[in-house]
Amino acid sequence: EDGNITTEKIMEETPTVLIIRANGKVFGGYATQPWRHDGTTFGDARCFLFSISNDIKIPFHGRQTLPPPPQVEENEDGPRLPAFGVLRSSDNSLQFGVKDLVLNANLNECSSELEYSFGVGLARGSKESKILLAGSETFQVDEIELWAILDK
Repeated sequence: EDGNITTEKIMEETPTVLIIRANGKVFGGYATQPWRHDGTTFGDARCFLFSISNDIKIPFHGRQTLPPPPQVEENEDGPRLPAFGVLRSSDNSLQFGVKDLVLNANLNECSSELEYSFGVGLARGSKESKILLAGSETFQVDEIELWAILDK
């Protein structure tokens, strides 16, 4: 290896923090599990969104979730079917919750609408729920950083 860390390598680590700047706002999300690239939902209730600009943590509330993956997953306790999906990632998008934060592959037609899966008590569908993170209902990402949090 040449010492460079690629996005794919970071996304295989757990947990990760995604930091975004758009429209002069800084916000992002925390993922507790490694990112999947196959469009299958994953994650758990410890995932959250945040806004540095507004100094707020936006927890997962679970009122609406992504559909769980159709296949049974194996873990040390045997097979289990996840109860919900918090995150989804594919070649075309990266998603926190149902509509809460959606980044397209080109980072130029992104959106956020809180209170589907993550929220702080705003009315679902309200202008406030759509502009809290990025300052507008749709946005283009100006800068993005992905950080892996590693145990030593």
